[in-house]
Amino acid sequence: MRPPPVKPQLFRILLVGTRYDEFTLEEAGFHAPDAKLPPLEEEDLQTGRWLQHLEMDNVFVTAETAAEALEVLKKEAFDIVICDYMVGSDSSIPLSRRIKRDHPSVMAVLLTSNPLYAGPRPAWPEKGAFDIVLTWHGNGQLLRSIVLLQKDTTPAASSGEFRPRAILLVEDEPGLAGLYLPLIHEEIFSRMREILPETPPGDMLLKILAERPRLLYATTYEEAVDLVKRWGDEILGVITDVQFTREGRLEAEAGFELVRFIRRLYPTLPIAIQSRDPDIHNISRALGAHFLHKEPMKLLSKLKGFMIDYLGFGPFIFRTTDGTEVARARDIRELARAMKTCPLESFLYHAGNNHFSAWLSLHGHRALAVKFAPMRAYNELDRQNHVRIVKEYISEVFPDRCVFF
Repeated sequence: MRPPPVKPQLFRILLVGTRYDEFTLEEAGFHAPDAKLPPLEEEDLQTGRWLQHLEMDNVFVTAETAAEALEVLKKEAFDIVICDYMVGSDSSIPLSRRIKRDHPSVMAVLLTSNPLYAGPRPAWPEKGAFDIVLTWHGNGQLLRSIVLLQKDTTPAASSGEFRPRAILLVEDEPGLAGLYLPLIHEEIFSRMREILPETPPGDMLLKILAERPRLLYATTYEEAVDLVKRWGDEILGVITDVQFTREGRLEAEAGFELVRFIRRLYPTLPIAIQSRDPDIHNISRALGAHFLHKEPMKLLSKLKGFMIDYLGFGPFIFRTTDGTEVARARDIRELARAMKTCPLESFLYHAGNNHFSAWLSLHGHRALAVKFAPMRAYNELDRQNHVRIVKEYISEVFPDRCVFF
């Protein structure tokens, strides 16, 4: 399958003191100003990566020293500057401060492979010069993730009556964030890829890209609270650490306070609390959150499982208010059947918390998601009305398919 032409948004990136090889940069969709966009491999076409290539065209320029970087910035405009810790023989801290002073709209990123240079935020008194600090693990997807974070910094403009959803990640350890960001973005774009037909028209691609879930990234309590307030009920779910900075100091229970703040606004929003301390499990449960143990060999698979089971990236799982699974639906037809036959308690729980709209938007049924977004349900008649709307939608969109209820 070859995707139809869609003009991607151009991002200009200055790489300072970094040593990425040509293969890594091409894997990330980066190319020099005078080179063409790297060709897509078959693997890219079978995953969600080709959608990212369609959304972003990333042009990069390199500089070996701080003086060279400042000269380049005088002559050309850039969206992002990615630095290694050392630029030539000097630290990149003074350079990044200068960049933020003279070019405040530019995102300054420290991306280093040495974890000694990238501890938790409170260990970085100079870190204020950077917008983001991440540890490089050799995954080219991380470079794309940095561009996507810059693209998604502000809430997206409404697309008609419907705005994209978002996932909030709160993690101040650059090493873990360097693993989480690529994984979450891969899942987002793979989900978008799965809902496309074999030969999608260009306008459908544009719509899918406009409506894809955003990934919001915070490293402090204040940043997380601000994102929750700005995005509101467009947030699909939250993945948070326990210990991070609040009011300028490292706080051992900042994550718990963040969850309590969110719970006051959104009592049923899916939240995962991650920690190396297994005793946190009971506290997470008391807060109505899921627990992800920071086990190196299992954490990423658990994170992916949380996205599939609770953020709508997999089948729709019907649950009662205590979390018990009572049914699941893999597609729109199975959703209609389960809506009709599941316990009323389960239906009212999901309808009352807008779960149907969130899942439908992720699975390519935007029109139905828009219709369900303002709807609430209180009784059996409301359930029947929801089922009727889904049946009418299926008859209109899939007229050649029979649906048996």
